[in-house]
Amino acid sequence: SVLRFEQNIYQKLKSVVKIENITMNILVQFAWHKLIQIYTSDKQTTVGTTVSGRSIPILDIENSVGLFINTLPLTINWDNQNTIKTQLQQCHKNISELGENSFASLSSIQKEGKRLFHSLVVFENYPSPVEDKEEDSSLKVTFREGFEKLDYPFGIIVDEGGGDVLRFNLN
Repeated sequence: SVLRFEQNIYQKLKSVVKIENITMNILVQFAWHKLIQIYTSDKQTTVGTTVSGRSIPILDIENSVGLFINTLPLTINWDNQNTIKTQLQQCHKNISELGENSFASLSSIQKEGKRLFHSLVVFENYPSPVEDKEEDSSLKVTFREGFEKLDYPFGIIVDEGGGDVLRFNLN
């Protein structure tokens, strides 16, 4: 199913992100973790987080073509008296550390093949394909549809490329 934010709500979220000097990804990650924590009363939540892998120390990686993405566990500790602002800053730090360790293999850190998390958050902020009506029809490339398969009981794919979409993908 797809949930679309009204433009005014989306703009309010963008202003919060700007004021707090974080990204929309951090806000979404925090909100999902907090929702899990509220329903489970766990003192620690762990969710799979997709990282770009662009910080892997490969010469000229920024000019490379291909997938370097990886999924790693993002953990938030709730057994503290931190303010929401402090928790958001800690979430930012944790996501940055995941990026620095994006070379790690998820299978190597899972014990006996047991899952470390049961939900996954994928944050996409690249532009969505847009059809050009004035493009030469003999050279026209048409984007039909993308489908992403997740291997987790629950996955959230957040697409900010269109500017106002939050898409929930249930497995």
